[in-house]
Amino acid sequence: MEWDSNMGPDTEVKRHRIIVIQSLQSPFKETGRDLYDDILRYKEYLNNDCFSEFHSVENKQEFVDTIKSITDSLIDGDVITLHFETHGSEKGVSLNSNEILSWEEFDFPCRAPSNRKDYRVGCKPCKRYTYLY
Repeated sequence: MEWDSNMGPDTEVKRHRIIVIQSLQSPFKETGRDLYDDILRYKEYLNNDCFSEFHSVENKQEFVDTIKSITDSLIDGDVITLHFETHGSEKGVSLNSNEILSWEEFDFPCRAPSNRKDYRVGCKPCKRYTYLY
């Protein structure tokens, strides 16, 4: 079935995916890993159509590649939520590699599939407004 960008609230939801993307430097606690290990991965046992994933990204290229891999893996009926565990500043998102992913570099890959009504990105990083795609 080809994706119809006009799909609405009556669209059949086949899978819920919650995806944690973490890039935290030492000595910060790996809160994204904890969220996945302690809570999210067990959702799959309670609900057959609920899946969770954890990704740890080191640098800008891994961030972009991870988002691309996620969007490429979407199938009709997927509803996904991306949850980011990172630090932010006025300049952008601080990655484990000490690189700063500018807000423009962060926004672009996250908005790429914005024509999909089943793709949601929620984020409330430090030093940035809260938004939802």
